[in-house]
Amino acid sequence: DKLPDGVQLEGANVREKEHQDAFAAEVKLYRCFEDLRGDYLVFHQLEYTHEQFSAFLPEHGQCGKKKKNQNVFGECDFIVVGSCFVAIFEVKGLHFNSADSREDRLKKFTGCCSSARKQRDRMTDLVKLIDSSVMVLEYTVFPNLSREEVDEENHLKSDLLFSEDLDKFAEWSDKHIPSPIVADTTSNMDNVIHFLLRMFCINSPYIQIDEDDSIDMSKMKRCLLGLWCINQENKWNLADCSLSRCIQDVDNKQRRGLVTREAVDAAKNEERIKKEDKAAKHHSSKAKKGKEKKQKQQKNYPYNEDIEVAPSVFKKHLNIRRLNSAQLDLFDSNERFLWVEGPAGSGKTIAMLGKIIHLALNTTPDKRILIIIQGYDDTVAPKR
Repeated sequence: DKLPDGVQLEGANVREKEHQDAFAAEVKLYRCFEDLRGDYLVFHQLEYTHEQFSAFLPEHGQCGKKKKNQNVFGECDFIVVGSCFVAIFEVKGLHFNSADSREDRLKKFTGCCSSARKQRDRMTDLVKLIDSSVMVLEYTVFPNLSREEVDEENHLKSDLLFSEDLDKFAEWSDKHIPSPIVADTTSNMDNVIHFLLRMFCINSPYIQIDEDDSIDMSKMKRCLLGLWCINQENKWNLADCSLSRCIQDVDNKQRRGLVTREAVDAAKNEERIKKEDKAAKHHSSKAKKGKEKKQKQQKNYPYNEDIEVAPSVFKKHLNIRRLNSAQLDLFDSNERFLWVEGPAGSGKTIAMLGKIIHLALNTTPDKRILIIIQGYDDTVAPKR
């Protein structure tokens, strides 16, 4: 469920739309990272506090500025660690409305670039404090914008990525992301040439360096992984670093940013009416004033053509009132084989659960439904 595009939004809807676009933009880039060829370590939403940054730069804690040690000082949407480099990606979910003037578009775009540059610089400082010899690549990504939508001065900048680059991300990464270094014990280079290769030429498929001269990225990986695992209170929990926690985090972000809350408001209104009716028996006049006040505060959500009323089986068995068109297509399909693909929290499971319940309720007793759940060999099979 999402707020529609091409509609003039107001108030809280504007902020929800920004959350939606930002999250969707990060998902687009994440799916591109899945196509990277080679051994890479990818961090999502890495952030660190003033106190944690001071562990690498003690002078930072003595700069005299008014700040709390546990406040976030720097964050990054994605960090890619390769065999000899660190790539920093800041993602912006900016998109232009048809009513935006050229000046408005330029103002929005430059503002996003400025805030992204600030975060990129802070993350680069952290990486350089961990290992000053590591090459750092910086990029700002606009998955919802094409190059044609920005002025010529900006769409030619090499540190900016647009929707066209993500559509051909494998081709883009081959040109800009250094390939893994190939070890060859027959080569022998001095420190100067090795340094130049590390900083400028490591993406060449013809370059080979001695195994003893290979770059040790273990310190970088451990430091960044440690910061990713530790919260603002400098505490860590192994469960926080699990895949299930990441999926839950994605789900919570979607609930906060992607939902128009039409169904949520409907449920709240029903509960509110019941309480008011009960209170009216004892405080009729006071309840009436409260009801009028709450009605004035009620939010008005725009209509979204992509969201439709869910079939009754979803409401009765899953307490789901709305589905998007892709979920409905899955539920209504009569194909014998379907490949369902989508990121965590996109609604795959809900749609399939509704389909399974529908089949179970409408299948004759002489037939059987086989459900196969992928898992480890030692996974206990679920009971009927």
